[in-house]
Amino acid sequence: MLAHSSSEFVDLCQSQVALLTQGLGAAWCGVYLTEDLVQSAPKLIPIVVYPDAREVWSWEEGKTQEGELSPLLALSQQHLLDTPGSHQEQDVINEREPFTGEPEEESFQPGYQVARPLIYQEGVMGLLVAGRRERKWTPEELIQIDRVARTLAIARSLDRQQRWYRQQLHKQENLRHIQQEVLDNLLHQLRNPMTALRTFSKLLLKRLRFDDANRTVAEGIVRESDRLQGFLQQLDDYFKTVVTESSLLPPADPLLLPGEDQSVAPYLLPGKAIVQEPLALEAILQPLILSAQTIAQERGLTLKAVIPARLPLVCADPWGIREVLSNLIDNALKYTPRGGCVEIEAGLTRSTPHGTLQGVAVRDNGLGIPLGDRERIFERHYRGVQEQGEISGSGLGLAIAKNLIEQMHGEIELVSPNPDAANPSSGNPGTTFIVWLPVDGK
Repeated sequence: MLAHSSSEFVDLCQSQVALLTQGLGAAWCGVYLTEDLVQSAPKLIPIVVYPDAREVWSWEEGKTQEGELSPLLALSQQHLLDTPGSHQEQDVINEREPFTGEPEEESFQPGYQVARPLIYQEGVMGLLVAGRRERKWTPEELIQIDRVARTLAIARSLDRQQRWYRQQLHKQENLRHIQQEVLDNLLHQLRNPMTALRTFSKLLLKRLRFDDANRTVAEGIVRESDRLQGFLQQLDDYFKTVVTESSLLPPADPLLLPGEDQSVAPYLLPGKAIVQEPLALEAILQPLILSAQTIAQERGLTLKAVIPARLPLVCADPWGIREVLSNLIDNALKYTPRGGCVEIEAGLTRSTPHGTLQGVAVRDNGLGIPLGDRERIFERHYRGVQEQGEISGSGLGLAIAKNLIEQMHGEIELVSPNPDAANPSSGNPGTTFIVWLPVDGK
């Protein structure tokens, strides 16, 4: 396992190595770290080594010709392998064996070499080694080396703690992001049926006479739906503020533990999973078209539906495809100006190397989607030019639709402007979204 170290800790190691080499005259010096303490031949990762560095140094490299560890390395290994804190730190001096872990071209005269395990709070985190050619270490110099080792051990412990806290912060940020996505999706999914209920209740109220006993009930439905609509708008405003404030914070470093996956779950609701099964698209579309006709009538729009009979079955999730088509139809009704036309057409086909796809197109003759917005139109919370418009929205409908369609192994296609708008006389470019689903192979 590699020894993860911050740049601050590496800088500290470099300064301490400079102190030993320039201040105390060490001919060579190294700081090695380990995060994986094993019972035989542990490997130490060099953090700073002067004059040259090794990628990985093993205790096997420190054996004498007889196959035994040199006295220096044997005692150092004992520090690393014994129970942390069970031994007092000892001065390690070797007058005979050069440090064989260094490059072969470095030839040292017999002299003194010293090693200090990096021990702090009963934890062994690595090794500080140093040597020189001409004179032995004095007691005062050994005290300074002890202080350097102690400083590095404390700094390494703090570095690990900082990394752990940053990992915990990243986990919390990741969890908060998942929760935010679920809440955003729920609010968006609530808004569409709430708008439909509000429209239906207003139409019902228009059809009741003033002396009808049911008029009070209808008025109550309109009043409470307006109240719920207000609550949804307040929640929308609140979460927009939270998202804006979160974007101003510096991002947490994505430090992942080994084998850890902290990716955000993409699905809409907790505990809900895609279930692919053979479906008749006309059975999904008919209730959506009935609701859309009522809303189109209220908004002064024309709704056309072309649904051929006996279409081949598609393989999809019933709930998921209903949400996708509902979002696309709601968007078409919302962004088409009064007097415009929305068209829903099923039965489109397309062949791919993996089989046949069946398509459902939702067309409108609204203002269309500008070229600059098309590449990002499926991003969460992205509304492009509509952000400055009068029509409110969360920028989630298309992102949700795309995510669901991809989980059902389908595709969603954007065409804007339309090749032939549903109502060319409007002069608007219009937009078409086509949902492509795999045809059931049974």
